[in-house]
Amino acid sequence: MDPGNQTATFTGTVLDPMYEGLTRLGDDGKIIPALALSWSADSSGLHWTFKLRPNVKFHDGSPFNADAVVENFQRHLDTKRGLAGSGKVRTFIQDVKKTDDLTVEFELKKINPAFLTVLASGPD
Repeated sequence: MDPGNQTATFTGTVLDPMYEGLTRLGDDGKIIPALALSWSADSSGLHWTFKLRPNVKFHDGSPFNADAVVENFQRHLDTKRGLAGSGKVRTFIQDVKKTDDLTVEFELKKINPAFLTVLASGPD
């Protein structure tokens, strides 16, 4: 049930209604906010800042915050974890850091025009 440990289209179709990412695809195919309210990139295109939705809780009551986002993406960046979906982000995300409780910054290894789309399509 871990969306980060699958790459099959059918499995993704089953899991998509149960998980929400930072961004998602709107009906018109454009990237829209989900758990991230907004985002911006610096002039280099390598540093992205995401403002997170406040007052969100996971199914077990624990808070959704910057710590949760960092922990989730760090597991994908850890090559020892062996998560099937991690290769999708590991190739271009260098690091993810907490700026404050509701802000995270992604540092990319290289510019990726599909970054927001990848976030919308997992792994989450």
